[in-house]
Amino acid sequence: MTEQSASNFLDYCRGLDTEHRVSCRAMYFWNEARAGREMPRLVDVGFVTWPDLRDNMFILATGNGGGRFLIQRTCKALDRLFGADPTGKPLEKVLPAPFDGLARDCCEGAVLSRQPQIDGNLLTLSGGLELRYRMAFLPLSNASEGRVDHLLGAFSFRLG
Repeated sequence: MTEQSASNFLDYCRGLDTEHRVSCRAMYFWNEARAGREMPRLVDVGFVTWPDLRDNMFILATGNGGGRFLIQRTCKALDRLFGADPTGKPLEKVLPAPFDGLARDCCEGAVLSRQPQIDGNLLTLSGGLELRYRMAFLPLSNASEGRVDHLLGAFSFRLG
């Protein structure tokens, strides 16, 4: 897991010419939606404006730091990995181990730091199946006091 400030994350995306990656495209989307504020509000995130990301972006409710990250809006990538619509389920129940713990750590990092978190790696799942993934968790606030009460997630993977 890599903690990035918003400006460093944008530099990372520009510097590596990785704008084709879902995590970097989501960061551009998030940065545009925040419009100079520390983070965007949930109402600022309109998936219609970035239709090419719709299949890979989802919304998590954070429970205001309660440690549970519930899928509030799913995407095709999560549906495909889970095999069904995971809306309303905790993120860690949807993802296979050890990927579940890595995602939870990224979510907690985004809530605590109030900064984007990005992770990508190759994991070997039970049965020897390999999962190559990239994910980003971007903080959102719905409250006037600026609590991180939602996360915008971006997720892509390949099995092989």
